[in-house]
Amino acid sequence: FWIPSALGRTYGLSQLEVASYLKIWGLMTVTLGTVGTLAGGVIADRMRRARDDGYILLAMLSLLLIGVSFGGFLLMRSPALALLWLTPAALATALPPVAATAAAMEIIPRQMRSLLFATWMLIVSLIGLSTGPALIGFVSDHLFGGGAGVRYAIPLCSAAGLAFAVPLLLAVRGVYHRTMTEAAQISARGL
Repeated sequence: FWIPSALGRTYGLSQLEVASYLKIWGLMTVTLGTVGTLAGGVIADRMRRARDDGYILLAMLSLLLIGVSFGGFLLMRSPALALLWLTPAALATALPPVAATAAAMEIIPRQMRSLLFATWMLIVSLIGLSTGPALIGFVSDHLFGGGAGVRYAIPLCSAAGLAFAVPLLLAVRGVYHRTMTEAAQISARGL
């Protein structure tokens, strides 16, 4: 939501100049996002075969990559370098949902999957779409003095998001592993 405003405010671009960079960002998002989505499934499956917590580990590593990319892009010297810095984010943005969905489907009983997945998507969308953009605007206005502060609000909010998500995923790894172990034992008994 904030990329057009952030590019314009950070680099002093006109709306026409911002639009030209947004065309590039759009192409990056479509092409790299598609590659990331397709490759994400392959990577997730390979990581899961290698480790019980492979899906969770992939989500955590990709969130770190996305956080660093979004956290640093406005600190670049030019808008072209900023877009280049966003390349890993464009590629990796699909990985956390791919990994989280695969992990959830693995532990949720079949008869409950559709309801739990729909509820999960509703909550994630409502929280993410309502608080994320508003938080960046709030931080920009109240900590960094207004519109030009979006350059620093986005990295700060990215860091805060990582500080919340990574420990949560670390905690979930243990629960996920125990759940998978219990499911394997139940399956081995034929129940």
